Amino acid sequence: MRNPEKRKFNVNDILGDFDRDERGHPLILQDKKGELIDKGGKRVNEKGYLVDPKTGDILEKEKGRKIFSSDELDERGELPPPFNLERYNFNGHDVRGYFDRDPKTGEEIMKNLKRDKQGFLIDKLGRRVNEHGYLIDMYQNLVDKRLRTKLHKHIMEQNGGEIPQLFTYKGKKFDLPDVMGHLDKDRKGNIIIRRNPKGEMVDKKGRRVNQKGYLVDADGNVINKDGKVMFENFTLNKDGEIPKLFPFLKFNIDEVKGDYEMDPLGNPMLQKTREGYLVDSKGRRVNAKGYLIDQNGNVVNKRGNVVFNKRLLEDDGEIPKVFRAGLLRKDTFDSFSQLMSEIEDLERLQEMGENGGQADPRMQEKMRRRMEKENARMQKKIDKIVDGDEDEGMLMKELEELAKGGPGGAGAEGPGGDQRNATARLSDGGNTSVDSMMEDTPSNYNALNQRFMEVENIKNKAKRNMGRQSQVQEGNEEDEEVSEYSYMPDRKMRKKKKKKKKKKRADGTIDERELMMAKAYGGLS
Repeated sequence: MRNPEKRKFNVNDILGDFDRDERGHPLILQDKKGELIDKGGKRVNEKGYLVDPKTGDILEKEKGRKIFSSDELDERGELPPPFNLERYNFNGHDVRGYFDRDPKTGEEIMKNLKRDKQGFLIDKLGRRVNEHGYLIDMYQNLVDKRLRTKLHKHIMEQNGGEIPQLFTYKGKKFDLPDVMGHLDKDRKGNIIIRRNPKGEMVDKKGRRVNQKGYLVDADGNVINKDGKVMFENFTLNKDGEIPKLFPFLKFNIDEVKGDYEMDPLGNPMLQKTREGYLVDSKGRRVNAKGYLIDQNGNVVNKRGNVVFNKRLLEDDGEIPKVFRAGLLRKDTFDSFSQLMSEIEDLERLQEMGENGGQADPRMQEKMRRRMEKENARMQKKIDKIVDGDEDEGMLMKELEELAKGGPGGAGAEGPGGDQRNATARLSDGGNTSVDSMMEDTPSNYNALNQRFMEVENIKNKAKRNMGRQSQVQEGNEEDEEVSEYSYMPDRKMRKKKKKKKKKKRADGTIDERELMMAKAYGGLS
């Protein structure tokens, strides 16, 4: 399971047993001691992964074996790469029922399927399937031939019972059946691969397949039914399995980027060591595109874990397009998004208390301290922008983002990196799961990760000011400037230090920085 080359890991093998909320998030429980548990009372971490109570190591659900050491997890309890990305591995044939095929078209015959005593549809081998022919358990979860869960029913329901479309590394979408050969199966559900006179593996239609049953060309590249290459041979594992890149997976490109400035053309400004290696401002090895790399040229994250094998990179050092084009959800991990996750924890615990359960006072105290710290951090950031104490380039960027609803505002990212306005108040309850980003489901596309109304109000006001026609007003040099905005709840308007009026230029124009300040904050200094 731990060997990434075999692509056998599936996150459902280490997840506890939970009920789900309307968005598919696991509802993690607490015992009387305040420890996180699943429905069966087994200890889990904040992500819902089964853990050893003594060591915090991640355990396999089926046999209780140790899968990940606690020191391999990040600060959120999340798995290391590549397991946090390729978290839903399975073989397409292993989750598919076995049916008769039309002798002319070769398509599966799904009409008039038999039912078992409980009323479930069944395939030729008597296994439960849904209306689309995928193997399911009694709870409607997608399972393989060994009845191990591969996709939660919520994901299947969101797609009408079908497996969601997948991405290629180049960002092209495709349906899994389009790359699967037409094969018979034995009584255990294993595929039966034929061979042609040349000894090549083929399906029932005589098309080439690999050992996992996927359609391939003469070079071993996985192709679709129209002959188009979906995955090049070198991107497959040694057994010929393809990666399962679902749109609801999360990836944060900042985790694999070094620290550097950009030149006017958008290229990273890097340094070179005496040995000729490219490094970032912190002296870490990077490639020509600014991605952190190890001594072998593999792209790594800031913890040093390999995220992309060197062979997956493009010739110029770029990571695969699907990971850099905003096609996946962004996995953010800053102090703000972490706080949002913890706030949802607290909401859930408060709800438990209202329903007669026990809310851990330690968690409440932790949240109080975190909230105070975050309030102070956000106010300091806003004050810096208003005072003009920050670097001019950074200031301009902050103002633009603030007015447009970018990172400075309270927007949440949707599919393709679109910004969505966050309008939910903390007092409104919202999602009560322990981690709003815990289970990666399609329904999470519109998840509202950042919900501080104070920041939302600032963003909206700046946005309105952007549309106003700024006017230059003459004033006394001793006039005081007052910040229009305050992040801290119930904080009075803060007076700034006295500053001299900035005069217009000789040609009557106004400095670009001044204009941007006026647009964002409603007037010129």
